[in-house]
Amino acid sequence: ASAGRSATTSFDAGSQLFADPTLRDLLRQLRGAMRSPPEVVFREQDMNLDGYLEKLEFERFAMKHKTDISSAEVTRLWQLADSSNVGKIGVEGFCALFRFS
Repeated sequence: ASAGRSATTSFDAGSQLFADPTLRDLLRQLRGAMRSPPEVVFREQDMNLDGYLEKLEFERFAMKHKTDISSAEVTRLWQLADSSNVGKIGVEGFCALFRFS
């Protein structure tokens, strides 16, 4: 990550999700499969305990909670979550994905 760029996502998830019903439905399915609140799921998926999810950790989360998810769907969700392109998302960005789903 370059200086001055934070892994905290500051995207407008609401407008992007409302504009894309496919993403909204996908996030609803993921959220429905989660047995814990997003904050808890985030901590469970943060394998290296650095306080962020890298793309691989995010992919594992998505495939664990929706086994038929396509790589294109995972990539689209990742791009939405990591809108600043720093290669990782914090708990705030992860939770923001599910706030509007």
